[in-house]
Amino acid sequence: MKKTTTFLVCMFMLLLPTCVNAADDIEYINDSLGFRLTLPSSWEGLYRVHEHVSNMANGVWVQFSNIRNEDAGYGGEVFSIFISGEEAGDIPGMREILRTDGKIVYYSVPTDVQFDHNDRSLTNEYKKMENDVKNIIGTFRFVTPEPYE
Repeated sequence: MKKTTTFLVCMFMLLLPTCVNAADDIEYINDSLGFRLTLPSSWEGLYRVHEHVSNMANGVWVQFSNIRNEDAGYGGEVFSIFISGEEAGDIPGMREILRTDGKIVYYSVPTDVQFDHNDRSLTNEYKKMENDVKNIIGTFRFVTPEPYE
């Protein structure tokens, strides 16, 4: 019985940081395009979102950037979501996330350097955010029945 209790306590202690971190995550909701993403709590105060309509494939880009690298003039883009009513074609760095109700959702990552590689602090901050992108993309969900019109 003692081994079982010890095992359960150990498992609880291992899982506790995951549970605490998940509760602190940032829910990004884009009402105009009808989707949500979950960003890790470590992004708090570090990101900026830009949205713009594109002539390409009749779509809309939603770009997530690292504020300090963007403000330093290094671009700062960490990833982008592209929502379209038609095929976007073969664009380097762009991958399809899902298709639903006549909409195609893609994500892309920059194909060039978006951070100040001479500044260790800016480089590390950007790379930590960059490492989170695949997990963030996995949280993409439409939240309204009629996304993007």
